[in-house]
Amino acid sequence: MPTDKNENHTVIIWEWRGSYKEMPDTDQGSDLLCFEDMKTKKNCIDKDKRKVWISTYGKGKYEYSVGLDDRTYTQLTENAEPKRVPD
Repeated sequence: MPTDKNENHTVIIWEWRGSYKEMPDTDQGSDLLCFEDMKTKKNCIDKDKRKVWISTYGKGKYEYSVGLDDRTYTQLTENAEPKRVPD
């Protein structure tokens, strides 16, 4: 994560199922994440299962979701105890 505490940043790690897909010629590709640096037509993965999501909102506030159940936690300051956000 970037270290500038006055800016917002997000990192998402998606589940990868072992194969890549080709971006379709229609608008049906919105559920795909494609990697432009791969020199092949099959350079996309499905964005259907988020494994880890971390956001920082400046001034040391963090929010993150981890695991299969997508539970969300908030940490209001850098040294604070993380607290689960109710569903």
